[in-house]
Amino acid sequence: MPNFAKAMSATVFLSLWIAAVPGHTANAPQKCSITYSAHDDVIAAVREYGFKIENYNDVCTWLTANNLEIEIISFDSGVLSDRGFGWAAIKPFKKGSDVRISKHSYATTITKNASSPGAKEALADSISNAIASIYLNRKDFLLLLEAK
Repeated sequence: MPNFAKAMSATVFLSLWIAAVPGHTANAPQKCSITYSAHDDVIAAVREYGFKIENYNDVCTWLTANNLEIEIISFDSGVLSDRGFGWAAIKPFKKGSDVRISKHSYATTITKNASSPGAKEALADSISNAIASIYLNRKDFLLLLEAK
């Protein structure tokens, strides 16, 4: 079964506390958690490589203050020729709400590491970049969420 189908058929909720994750760009352990729903493959990638968001605490605080979770709606990763890749499409939603907006954030990462671990890291990086993009466009996302 393709990853997209798996992601749509099995949603798992996880609240992840990032604390001294290898490769994380923050200097201090994180005290805020980003709550997200995802397929088991995504959860494994994020557990192994963490969120690599430069301003993680600002992003996390904003998500928490606005009662938002991240839904990873589609993703894939793999190795093509001599490159590893990962991509993700995500969107925020209000905790406890079934209402979803149509606006998404997408990100793709290509790496020179043409291996399964390289592709898994590219997937985690894509998720981090898509979350960072939501934060950069937070006013637009909040307007849409509040309109629902």
